Formats: sequence, C-alpha cells, structure tokens
Amino acid sequence: MPRKPGPQLSREDVVQAAARLLEREGYDRLTMRGVAAELGVQAPALYWHVKSKEGLSLLLFDHLIADLDYGAPTGDWRVDLKRMAGVLRRRLVETRDITRLFPDDYSSGPRAARPLELSLGIMRAAGLAPADAIAAYGTALSYVVGWSRFEVTRRANEAQGVRPSPPASEQQPNLAWALQGGPPDIDTGFEFGVDLLIAGLEQRLQRSLAETAPRA
Repeated sequence: MPRKPGPQLSREDVVQAAARLLEREGYDRLTMRGVAAELGVQAPALYWHVKSKEGLSLLLFDHLIADLDYGAPTGDWRVDLKRMAGVLRRRLVETRDITRLFPDDYSSGPRAARPLELSLGIMRAAGLAPADAIAAYGTALSYVVGWSRFEVTRRANEAQGVRPSPPASEQQPNLAWALQGGPPDIDTGFEFGVDLLIAGLEQRLQRSLAETAPRA
C-alpha cells in the first residue's frame, strides 16, 4: 500500500512557497530543502508533487508568467509582436532571477506555450511561411531573454555604483566613436533590437508572398 503524505500539501502550495523563496533569497538559495522549510515540512513531503529542482523550476516559471496579458490582436502584426516582446521583457526584468528558470524548451508548460501559440497565430495571419514563423519566434525569444538577462545585470551594477570605464580612444577608436554620445538608453536599445527583428520579418514576408503569388 502506498504511504499517504503527512502534511496535506498541494502542488500549488509547493510552487507558491518556491516563489516566495525565490523572491526573498534568489535562485541560488532555491532548493528542495529550502522550499520544505518555507512550508514547515521535511523535504521528502515535496516529492509527492515534484521530483527535482529542475521539475520545480519548470513549475515555478510557469507560475510566474501565469498572469501575463499580451492583449488582443490589433490586426497589425508588427504592433502585436512588439507589444508581446515588451510585456515579456518587463516580467523577466521585474521578477527576481526568473531568467535563470527559463526552460531550454521554450514551450514547456501550458502557460509558457501560450505566447508561442499567440505569436504563431499572428504571424500566420500576416502570411508568413510556417518555417519562418517558428524560426522567428525562437529568434525573438532568444533576444528578449538575452536582453533581459543583460538588463538585470546592468541595473544591478548601476545600483551598486559599478560603471564601465570609458574606452581608451587610442586602443579602441571604434568603440570610442560609437559611444561618443554615451551608452544608449536601455529602453531605446531594446526597442531598436525588436525593430530590427520586425524589419527582417517584413523582408521574409515580402519574399514569401512573392513566391506564392500567381504568375501571369
């Protein structure tokens, strides 16, 4: 006969405790033992619901993006995709260490798959080829996650008063030239990258439409 768990915990209890621990202590202190202590139980009690820290991380990531509202499609795929990128970026920047939870398989979890389905629907309606659409999503997601990790690090350094030294114009003349007006604003830099991705998609879309257009 299987043993019944002592404390009557639910999986949601475990995930919420993990979310509290992550916010308070950070990812490096997110352990099964730490979550158990947060709940006032022994670690084995958690294994009824999650088998490892990796499994817990997937559940926790799914939980932390559960309430993301990407908004209803406007009919302009450029506006819609840019808005979705901004919404995800804000959550990744504002939630402590969430980028360290991001699954290698970006569609893991029912809530993590939702932006994939939404984005593919937007690009499909725009007329993008299927292979281009799925590749575009992976590229855009990699950019947003990578930028968010960079932004979190930059903001943490600035909060501690750590700033990069100005480049020596003799040794790095091109870098000095590029930064003569100072480093780009972080919001402007993010939007620049998204605009580049969208411009590239526009080119792919035009090519796809030209290839499928009936020949005279």
